[in-house]
Amino acid sequence: MINRLRRLSAVMLSFALAVLIVLVAQVEAVFAGDNYARLTHADSVVCDLNTGGNILNVDIVNGLLEVIATDAITVQSRVFVNGSLKHEDSSDIPAGTSNSIVPVSFVQVDNVFSYPVDVLYELITYVNGQPVYVSQSDVHCDADGAGTITIFNSVYVPTTITACINNIPADAVQGVLLETALAYYAPNADAVTNITLPIGSHWWVVATQDGFTQLFIACQANLVWVDSALVGTN
Repeated sequence: MINRLRRLSAVMLSFALAVLIVLVAQVEAVFAGDNYARLTHADSVVCDLNTGGNILNVDIVNGLLEVIATDAITVQSRVFVNGSLKHEDSSDIPAGTSNSIVPVSFVQVDNVFSYPVDVLYELITYVNGQPVYVSQSDVHCDADGAGTITIFNSVYVPTTITACINNIPADAVQGVLLETALAYYAPNADAVTNITLPIGSHWWVVATQDGFTQLFIACQANLVWVDSALVGTN
């Protein structure tokens, strides 16, 4: 059990010279129908770019990875750097794996040459070859020191996990949310969703229209709109 969880954590954040502290710290009952691997918590992140080796060190403060497998699951990990897929791997977890909390504390990302940088860690949980759950953790670094991390966990929605459907336009600029913002699927008030983006999170600004700003979330996700009044530039 511990070795499989170690492998899953390594899959999630497996880069050259990655260092993971992995220990099963909590076991609870398995609830029928629950199948997922997800990052549930991180207090903060600290970024340090080794320009000589082009390696970005990311210290995840009190990061926790949670795993439940009522059924046998396969967890696919994908890593995107500034919107481009850089790493992909998978790990099998046996049925009956209980609610296990695995600390994740430190990773390294290679081939990073300068700031700003966005690193998206994505876990997709599959049961019998079908995706059932998605966990995304977006790390943004502007310089050495404190960065930001935004965590999204959700049951699988077919329109959100596909091959890349969007790329960062050449003229996109970095933006930051000044307040927690509702996401819209079109630039009008009637197109509101139940998705919120947290205050202080950083996104690529793609366009503006009718008082709304369009944001790039990830290459495999649809673009979203937010109220322009809530968006500042870096």
